[in-house]
Amino acid sequence: MLDLLDSGEAPEEQLPTLTSAFPAGSHARGLRAQVANLGQIQLDLLSEQARALATIGEWKRLQAQLPAVREELRWLMDIRGQAQSERVLAQPELSDAINRASQAHGDVSTTGSVGSKAPDPKQAIAATAQKALPKLGYEI
Repeated sequence: MLDLLDSGEAPEEQLPTLTSAFPAGSHARGLRAQVANLGQIQLDLLSEQARALATIGEWKRLQAQLPAVREELRWLMDIRGQAQSERVLAQPELSDAINRASQAHGDVSTTGSVGSKAPDPKQAIAATAQKALPKLGYEI
C-alpha cells in the first residue's frame, strides 16, 4: 500500500487505485475517505513547498541587492553631508544679502530716496546657490 504513495505518480492519479484497493463496506468507505483526505493534504503540502521555494528565491534576490543598496545609501549620506556643509558656508553670505536688502528697503521707507539700487534678495539667493553647485559636483 505504501509503495503506491511512493510510486512517483501524482497523488490525484493514485487516488482511484488506492480507493479501489479497499473492500466495500462502511469501514472501507472510511478508509477511502481518509486516503482521499491524505491525498489532499499531500497536494496542499506540495503547494506550500512551491510557495516557500519561491519566497526563498525572492529573499536571495533581495539579499544579493543589499550591498548595492548600502553603497547607494553611503553615497547619499555623503552628498547630504556635503550639502549641509555648503549650506553652513553659504548661510553668512545669504544672511548678509538679506540684511542689505532689508536695510536698503528701510532706507527707502524712511527717507523716501534711493541712494543706490537695493539688492534683490532672490538674486542673492540664486547667486549663493550657483556658487555652491560646482562645489557639490554640478556644472553650471
